[in-house]
Amino acid sequence: MRAIAIQTSSWLRLVTSAWLPLGAALLLLPGSALSQEPAAKGGVNAGVYGQVENVHSPFAKVAQIVSPSVVYIEVLRGQNQSRRGPYDEFFHDFTPRGGWPARPTSGSGFVMDARGTIMTNNHVIDGAEGVTATFLNGDSYHCDIVGQDPRTDIAVVRIREPARGGKGFPALVLGDSDEIQVGDWAIAVGNPFGEQLAGTVTVGVISAKGRSDLNIMGAEIEYQDFIQTDASINLGNSGGPLVNIRGEVIGVSSAVNMQGQGIGFAIPINLAALVSQQLIDTGRVRRGFLGIGLAGLTRAVAEGNDWDLSAGILIQSVVPDSPADKAGLRPDDVIVEFEGRPVSNTSQFRLLVASTDVGKTVQLRVFRAGKYLDLKVTLSDDAEQRPQAPQVAIPSTSWLGIQVEDVAHAPVREQFGLAEDERGVVITEVEPGSPAAEQGLQPGTLILGIVNREVDGIEDYGTIRDELQDRRKPITLKIKEGGTVRYVVLRPRS
Repeated sequence: MRAIAIQTSSWLRLVTSAWLPLGAALLLLPGSALSQEPAAKGGVNAGVYGQVENVHSPFAKVAQIVSPSVVYIEVLRGQNQSRRGPYDEFFHDFTPRGGWPARPTSGSGFVMDARGTIMTNNHVIDGAEGVTATFLNGDSYHCDIVGQDPRTDIAVVRIREPARGGKGFPALVLGDSDEIQVGDWAIAVGNPFGEQLAGTVTVGVISAKGRSDLNIMGAEIEYQDFIQTDASINLGNSGGPLVNIRGEVIGVSSAVNMQGQGIGFAIPINLAALVSQQLIDTGRVRRGFLGIGLAGLTRAVAEGNDWDLSAGILIQSVVPDSPADKAGLRPDDVIVEFEGRPVSNTSQFRLLVASTDVGKTVQLRVFRAGKYLDLKVTLSDDAEQRPQAPQVAIPSTSWLGIQVEDVAHAPVREQFGLAEDERGVVITEVEPGSPAAEQGLQPGTLILGIVNREVDGIEDYGTIRDELQDRRKPITLKIKEGGTVRYVVLRPRS
């Protein structure tokens, strides 16, 4: 009987090993851990497990290094900022008289130095009346806001009191985001769903670099050069670090694609560090200013102009008395190199200019009328050069299916390539199916007059709109598109 039992056991092992993966089948072979008697209570089996030097992944060490420096940021906002976002209209009917009381919201951040300087996202602390940072060990501290930069979504806060224990705060090492490659490991640490899940670690890879022109809900980020990763980033991760396999910070988690499974975006640490250092030093960010309205050069435009070009930055307009104007740049010039670096993406070009030191002289290679020119331009400070926006409220509600902004607003002119001496208001949005859409109106179109009344700016537009709000008769607009002035008739709907 015993011989039969041995044969039967061998047969079962053979059949089982044929169905199991190779690694699992090997565990059933004589001498494997599972083929032996169980280890004594409290003992360690000396089989295959004894041959493994370390059962922990390398990410476990990274988590140990990084997590103590990541903080849970709790923000107290006032009653007027308690309900903000895409669901404002839904909550309007439930808002108590006088608004909602101040309430906390949260995000993440990480320590940059032993003094307790913390980097986070601007949208995490924007409008804050109070900021508290809580470490993984439970230590909580009140913070002061050092500086904010909505245009990159970076903010810096600093802990008010010394670290408990007198050893200073645990700071992370900043890496080099220019060195990362697609396919490199990426580890995100933060608080995806608040304090209860503080210190959460997720792992993925860098799936793309240089992402721009993203529509980020809840944050108007002007300068975009995002790192894309499939490391799980949730809303509460905002402001937390994205680190490499050495535990060095390579990005600041900032956004998540709500339509894309497992796609998140982080601000490169080289950009974030540049901005944060200026916020620490002066409380504001100085950016290089060139003074052009620009567009990406498409293949169709190049072919239509008989230009032997495949990439570049097309100049649509030049701001008078700007660095570009003084250097001799003209509309229809194509910038092909900036300081010897080929350029083609408009968002990255604007970031390149903005990241250049104010007062620095740079060399541009320009294509003009079939020839290449090398021009030198000394950049100025955009805060000093850009005309300030009018101190008039821009209408936020749609009328006739359009939303507008004052053409005197420099960023709007730059966006649509409009000259500085233009007057009126510029259409920024057109609602599908609206009277304006039916007449073919497009963003970038100027409105010069309404029902025989001139529109010189946003004040005129707002006054006329309010007077005609209930009008049911046709409304004639005098518009300007690409240098051509014409009239369109819109029929209001009841």
